[in-house]
Amino acid sequence: MKQGWWTIELNGSLNKPLTNSDVAYYRVMEFKDNKPIGVTKDYYASGSLYQEMTISSFVEGKSEFLTKIDYSHPYRVYWPDGSENLIAPNRIQCEMLTSQGKLELALPYAEKALAATEKRVGKKDWRYQYFL
Repeated sequence: MKQGWWTIELNGSLNKPLTNSDVAYYRVMEFKDNKPIGVTKDYYASGSLYQEMTISSFVEGKSEFLTKIDYSHPYRVYWPDGSENLIAPNRIQCEMLTSQGKLELALPYAEKALAATEKRVGKKDWRYQYFL
């Protein structure tokens, strides 16, 4: 049973790495009675912060991790240079609200994601087209 703070190695798909050279991220999370608690932080292999989130469920399988993120809590993503990535969290909120049929509530998140995408990668990037 997991208790306390754990550091977990992750590959580029945020699953179990096959070898040490496959490690792309490190996840630091706290457990109480085998359940994740508090804010979980993922770090790039370089050591800079990748994302901060609240995980409601974390199960370790043979070759993967089954993770459920609680998007009702703040979710932040960062670029390798340390600046905040406003595309991913706004996209996730937009998609979550859209899937619930709450289009008017989803629109501000889509607009924020569109503006952040244009600023970071430009109008010719596929991600910009996605938000249009």
